[in-house]
Amino acid sequence: MERHKIWRQQYRAHRYMEYLSDSEVKLRGHDIFVNFITINMEGLISPLALDSGGQYWIILWTHILEEYQLRGLPYDDFKKEFSTGLKIPDPTSPKVPKAIQAIQGKSIELGSFLFKFGEETHLKDILKYGRIRIAPASFYKDPSLNSAIQDNELEFTAHVHPSKVDFKVIDQSTGKPIDNITPSGNISFKTVSTTDFYVFCAAASYGPRLYLDFNADCCLVIKEPNKFADKVVSQLKLKHPDWKGAFSQVYYLDPLNYGPKDVNMFLSKHFRYAYQNEWRIIWHPRASVSKLEPIFIEVGNCEADCELLKLDES
Repeated sequence: MERHKIWRQQYRAHRYMEYLSDSEVKLRGHDIFVNFITINMEGLISPLALDSGGQYWIILWTHILEEYQLRGLPYDDFKKEFSTGLKIPDPTSPKVPKAIQAIQGKSIELGSFLFKFGEETHLKDILKYGRIRIAPASFYKDPSLNSAIQDNELEFTAHVHPSKVDFKVIDQSTGKPIDNITPSGNISFKTVSTTDFYVFCAAASYGPRLYLDFNADCCLVIKEPNKFADKVVSQLKLKHPDWKGAFSQVYYLDPLNYGPKDVNMFLSKHFRYAYQNEWRIIWHPRASVSKLEPIFIEVGNCEADCELLKLDES
């Protein structure tokens, strides 16, 4: 049997999008689509290779197609409706050939290095002086930030199909479960961080679209991630010696297919951001702090372990 038919059968066996509105299915489809496509190092829009994470996204995309079919939407109508509002990276941007050229001839170890995309003014300060602005997680909720950055880092909501929930309603007068009561839609679970925390983010991937998504004209290549993280943590300890922290990859969660117990509010994000392959340094108080302000730290000159890629010079 063809793979897409197997995936469609698997979806029908667990129709986890059944209770989503049409607009919610469309948004989920957009999230999946922009993770599945990218701008390759030839400057072309292309899908991810199946053995590089692409199969995960194409399975979810097949589920989207099957859900639309189950809703009786003709394919031509689907294409027209789905394309509305879809934001895909622009391969015609002048940043694309510059981003490709910037890495040519460089000893860049993809998979071992981290990449901080941003404005040259700020990244140059990190390279020369180790001067780093550390933002609190609450900062990223700001709606004025672009869509690649803007996120509510302090809460995460799952929407679980009722068939996957052991649902009981207790009769208050008898104290016994009431039979034959089932939810009429998904069960939502919201996980909320008990405290704000500091976070420094970088990507484990390099590619032209990341310059576009982060409105960047420059990239700081961190060649010794563990050494760099140790420097950052040592300075954060001076600021807040009683706090705790970690340096770790981010875990991306599908809000329709995970359990609330899987959420680590310091290291989990919605899967719409998965293409960023984020690693982060976090530093958090032991007791709850409702809102923090950005701070600056200085870790010293980083030129021995980092390199700056400037698009305007490439």
